[in-house]
Amino acid sequence: MHKHKYKDRKGREKTHWRAKIRDKAGGVRWLTASTRSALRARIADLESAEAGSADRRCGRETLGDYLHRWLKSIRHSVRPGTWSTYEKDARLYLIPGLGEFMLHDLLPSDVATMLTELLDRGLAHSTVCHARATLRTALRPLVVDGILSRNPASLAGAPKGDREPRLRREMRTWTAEQAATFLACMRGELGPPKTRGEPLMDHWVALYTLALFRGMRQGELLGLLWSRVDLDAGRLRIDCQLGDVDGTLQLMPPKSQASRRTISLPPECLRALREHKARQDARKRALSGRWQEHGLVFPTLKGGPMRSCYARVRFRRACERARRHGIDLPDIRFHEMRHTCATLCLEAGISPRIVQRLLGHASIKVTLGIYSHVSPAAEEESGKLLEDRILGGSRQTRRQTQGV
Repeated sequence: MHKHKYKDRKGREKTHWRAKIRDKAGGVRWLTASTRSALRARIADLESAEAGSADRRCGRETLGDYLHRWLKSIRHSVRPGTWSTYEKDARLYLIPGLGEFMLHDLLPSDVATMLTELLDRGLAHSTVCHARATLRTALRPLVVDGILSRNPASLAGAPKGDREPRLRREMRTWTAEQAATFLACMRGELGPPKTRGEPLMDHWVALYTLALFRGMRQGELLGLLWSRVDLDAGRLRIDCQLGDVDGTLQLMPPKSQASRRTISLPPECLRALREHKARQDARKRALSGRWQEHGLVFPTLKGGPMRSCYARVRFRRACERARRHGIDLPDIRFHEMRHTCATLCLEAGISPRIVQRLLGHASIKVTLGIYSHVSPAAEEESGKLLEDRILGGSRQTRRQTQGV
């Protein structure tokens, strides 16, 4: 609060009192009055009005109560996976750290303190940033409705710290030779199995073939329907995926609009799918009435939808089987077959735009930044090519000089 002198339109010098007021969310406004006492009265009236308005509109609601109410309100308007992530962030981080704060008392500094505490607990930087993003999303409707003038989570800013996820497993991929040998082993082309009772051909070889050749996500593979596969035209349509909603497997829309795509099937994929369909039809006839028809390309052995954990277990056992044949395979996860596909495509010189469309990425930055893991051999070869490009001319000149 201070006295301020100014001139009116007629050039007469006048004085009034002014004060800079900062609200709970960090906003700033100026109040003016002709006298100090009048200014104090205006400040008191403003604070009383804001407090009463906040009490009425927020209902003296705590952040914890609001987050529970917000999660219920968006239950059916966001994807199940997105809702599960919001619920986990609220349950593990936001409610324990800020749940007792009244909504209109929450300050950006309170949010920043919580983020720092999460980092001090050893959580990854990406995890802490995601928790802040969830809080920002949750508080956005309050700003839109005028209950909060600013979003404290937005004003808090991103937490400082190591931006690389801590203890994150290094991404691994297979070379082209390793992928080809693995598929040959799954087809039973590497001789008889070394384990007694082990079948010659793996039942899920077509699943692994599509994952390695077309880079489809696990949910897209497990939710693929025969009605979306055209073996004659050599194409398939991806417009759904299999997901877990409260323990129940359901077909749901794909990850994004870019994930809705039609991709071509190379001859190897067509051969694998035709053989897989023939085996599936034979199993239908064998099981007769016990077969659960869902139209899935990759169901369980009884026709029902396959859980992702089961697919991961089958893939791990398939890799162990390949190693029993003497194949040296790096230990990769099911999803890393998708990374292998993207990396091999880019190393083969296929346009990143084509790879982006094949994988169903909304942005080419994802394709080039996350899914392009250059192998050491390819990196070494690039160094040799660049060396020949830079020094090739000078070497040619030296040879000509020496010849003269």
